[in-house]
Amino acid sequence: MPEKHNKRFYFLVIQMMIILLAAGCGNGEGAREGTALIQQTNPPAVDVRSTTYQKDGLPEKVKKEVAGLDGIYDVAVVQNGKKVLVAYKVNHLRRFQMKKIEKDVNSHLKKRFKDNEFIVSSDYKIFLETVRLNEMLLNKDVPKQKAKKKFQEIESLQKEMT
Repeated sequence: MPEKHNKRFYFLVIQMMIILLAAGCGNGEGAREGTALIQQTNPPAVDVRSTTYQKDGLPEKVKKEVAGLDGIYDVAVVQNGKKVLVAYKVNHLRRFQMKKIEKDVNSHLKKRFKDNEFIVSSDYKIFLETVRLNEMLLNKDVPKQKAKKKFQEIESLQKEMT
């Protein structure tokens, strides 16, 4: 009978080792996304058409304008022609004023940059997808057609949510 208990003990120890080994083999990519809701990521603003970062370009100007508004602490901006995708995060204590903040952002951008069409969202999923598109463009390993398709997917996702 003691042999049976020893076998169970070893079986349990081996299972625990396998679980710990599997948990330790994670690459940590999800950790950054998991904290992105509360931490500021501050991605650079980019244009789909030219993957080089332009410090004085329209996306960067839009980002500075939106980041300067009250209640917003992180902004991701991607431009595709005349369309500009603006995703932002709102301070936690301002969550009850989200509709007002979105209205303010829209009106501010339409006044300041009249020639462009803005897709504005405070939704976390849209923010994450915009940051992913931004990173794809900065890595420069993505064809423009694929980047434009991803931009259109985010745009359609935003339209679904409204």
